[in-house]
Amino acid sequence: MIYFRIIKNLDLKNIKNYTNMYLSNLRLNISSQKNRSKVSYSGKKPWNQKGTGKARSGSKSSPIWRGGGRAFPNTNKDNYKKKINKKFFKYCYKNSFLFFLKKKIFFFKKNIFEFSTKKFIKFIKELNILDKKILFIGSFNKSFLFSGRNIKNFLFLELNYLNPYYIINYDKILIDYKNFIYLYSYFNDI
Repeated sequence: MIYFRIIKNLDLKNIKNYTNMYLSNLRLNISSQKNRSKVSYSGKKPWNQKGTGKARSGSKSSPIWRGGGRAFPNTNKDNYKKKINKKFFKYCYKNSFLFFLKKKIFFFKKNIFEFSTKKFIKFIKELNILDKKILFIGSFNKSFLFSGRNIKNFLFLELNYLNPYYIINYDKILIDYKNFIYLYSYFNDI
């Protein structure tokens, strides 16, 4: 008999911190703008310093001018990575998994070798979860994976990619029996 100690309260503060860290680490740094040295203008002075009655100006690439460079531009050298502590990750993982265990996580024995998309949808309809966001966790054979990957709101993951972010965001999580046993041993060690 497999027995998990169910957690009554979800630690929202820590899981929110973990989610922010995880999404920050996924962020790509592709935003960049040109400063006044990178804007393509000549270095010639637009008009004389004195005698015109206008304000003095040094170059067209000045940030004040239309089409000039930015004074403090975004560069693609910014680092958004945040370190996730191992103990903190394990705590959030265990807390979210054991909190949602009765609500959204269940395991299935997969004795499925050949699957088409129609059979896959029939299989999901039997479980009565077709209109929900579903996460499948396990090592799936290709026919099972190919039959379900083009259905909206379905995601297939291997167990080592599972984290609290996915546990919270998906409505139902289906785990194959072998991985469920592995999680049991993993959470008993923590």
